[in-house]
Amino acid sequence: MIDFTDPQIVSAFIQAGGTIIAAICAALFAKSIVKESIKPLFKSYSDKSHDLSDLTQNAVNDIFIIVAIGNRLLEKYLSEFESKIKDGIHFRYLLLDMERYKELEIYMNDELSNSDEYVQVLQKLLKLQSDYPNLVEIRTFHGFMSASYIGIDICPETENLHILSSSIIQAMLYQYRVQAKNSPITYISPKSDEKCYRSTVSCMKEMWRDASPGLKLPGDGTV
Repeated sequence: MIDFTDPQIVSAFIQAGGTIIAAICAALFAKSIVKESIKPLFKSYSDKSHDLSDLTQNAVNDIFIIVAIGNRLLEKYLSEFESKIKDGIHFRYLLLDMERYKELEIYMNDELSNSDEYVQVLQKLLKLQSDYPNLVEIRTFHGFMSASYIGIDICPETENLHILSSSIIQAMLYQYRVQAKNSPITYISPKSDEKCYRSTVSCMKEMWRDASPGLKLPGDGTV
């Protein structure tokens, strides 16, 4: 029979109880971290709460877009991009060349979409560049693209990293057999992770340097 008047036994029960309470508190704390800090970092284009306007409306220097093609992006946000350009925002847009785009389409969707979509995107970009030649730059990338990036105020024209209060990057992974609308999106901010932000800005700048100025319309040469 346990003698609950024995100080050593009472002490042992107190220690055991403290250990259990600590374990429960640690589990609850870990759960709160996952719920509050990690889960909100990821969403997708199909998520109703996703709205790029939340970022672009705060741009004061530049909008820098790196995408495979961005047909859905331009359909939804072209007028907003143009509005920011009219305000003096520098707009840079990098997309894959036709052959690389076809490769990525097969990688993600296991099939090719309507090739007219690619031409339509080029035409929209060419018009934007023609209307705002001093603020719009467009380049084509000939390498493999593992993710898309939309940078707000990353100041790519500066040699060293220049951080503004509005600086942020939206990144979307290109995954095997996963349509873009279902691909995970996360946000990289210098406030929350400056090291990751720095490396991502560096990646975007390197892709821009290695890309070719101008657009190549099928059958029409480089324009």
